[in-house]
Amino acid sequence: MDPESAGEAYHRLTVYRPDRPWFVPEDDERVLSAFEPMDDSRYPAEFKRYPDALPRVVLPTDLSPPAPLRAGPVDLVELSRLLYFSAGVVRYRVPDGGRPVYFRAAPSAGNLHPVELYVCARDVDGLDDGVWHYSPRDHALVGIGPPPVCDAPAIVLTGVPWRTCWKYAERGYRHLWWDAGTVVAQLHALRGDGVHVRLGFADREIARLVGADPAHEFPLAVVDLGRSGSTPRAAADAVTGDLGPIPVTFPLIGDTHRAGDLRTSDDAEQWAETPVDSPTPPRGGTEAVEEVILRRGSTRRFDPKATIPLDAFRATMLAAGRVPPWDSGTWPLASHVVVNAVDGLSPGVYRWHDAGGPEPVADGDSRAHARSLCCGQDLAYDSAFLVLHSARVGPYLGRRGERGYRVLQFAAGLASGALYLSAFGRRLGCTGLTIADTTVPAVLRSPTDGLLATAVGVPAYRSRPGATRPGSPTRLGVR
Repeated sequence: MDPESAGEAYHRLTVYRPDRPWFVPEDDERVLSAFEPMDDSRYPAEFKRYPDALPRVVLPTDLSPPAPLRAGPVDLVELSRLLYFSAGVVRYRVPDGGRPVYFRAAPSAGNLHPVELYVCARDVDGLDDGVWHYSPRDHALVGIGPPPVCDAPAIVLTGVPWRTCWKYAERGYRHLWWDAGTVVAQLHALRGDGVHVRLGFADREIARLVGADPAHEFPLAVVDLGRSGSTPRAAADAVTGDLGPIPVTFPLIGDTHRAGDLRTSDDAEQWAETPVDSPTPPRGGTEAVEEVILRRGSTRRFDPKATIPLDAFRATMLAAGRVPPWDSGTWPLASHVVVNAVDGLSPGVYRWHDAGGPEPVADGDSRAHARSLCCGQDLAYDSAFLVLHSARVGPYLGRRGERGYRVLQFAAGLASGALYLSAFGRRLGCTGLTIADTTVPAVLRSPTDGLLATAVGVPAYRSRPGATRPGSPTRLGVR
């Protein structure tokens, strides 16, 4: 038997089981068994901070009317639009006696948002060449480094493990990639094929470029805003910045991430596969994608009696397969759907094919299947359909190497982000759900590893006559 790879070991040691509470870890010396999640006294800092003396650019806030989908040159207004509608703070709420709660453009489990964005500015009209950190709370850029070595502007995404591990322990590493994929899905929806995604790059070089401490902030992806010929490189060290206290590190996460590192640009070039182009994602309904993003929010309750039209189901599923050009070869995931309430489709489990549509896999009590896949959550039971993305982790890593684990989880986030936008564009509800990993093979009738589930349905508040969505937070002043 082949030895277990680092990615396979991590995936196995961070599974959820239906017979064990989610916060009880696997019995293995590589897992921090004494860690107590959600200790409010150690709540992670929500924003990275920099010295006040650094250069600062407040981004334009008049972003209306919405710009048409375009892939042309990037100026400061276009950059502002991309950053705000992919990672900006769009609403906030201040509970009585509590800390402010910030809601951002892209969804994140637990509203924890571990992803940081940096801009490698090159020939951006209205902005000096340089490396800039995006401050989502202020909608501003902070200059942290000299002009990078690159031939086109790019956005670098990094992930701060502690922000999600505070709640999810070692499993929080998965969330870094899901959240990064969701942010990129929104960049793709905003700019179409004017983005190109790189998951293959020299990790230490990108960390140096943006001033990320490799022990606590991992480079995740580089998004070229156009067809760049090379990955950005640092001309000098960037300012590191302050992530706030990080009282706990997780050896399993560090070992898994380092196992997938690429050391040099030559290594990255050899790892990358031929880019795969996909059509620009369809925009559901007639709303501009910016308005859909501002209206979006994770649905808390579905109406189990409401059904979804078959054409809306098909269009939403097709959207999940519209991926931006990237360097990671063919699409690595399989998509299954548990159908509960779609007009013209019998309840059951289906394998989804973009070319041929749904292929029946299993019948029976579809709502029970959905609930068992999602740790007994009512949202899965009440949804119109539940989409589960999966892959055979071992064989994929055997072909693509340890870095392939990053690709799988990032792809799951990318697909889920596209589902969100398509569903909300059709006035449906959508939310990502935790899966009970060990139930996946039996329900799907396939020896596969579950990655991420996304539930789609009719929001309960929409289906009741005269009902309105409760508790809307205050929207910030970006127009």
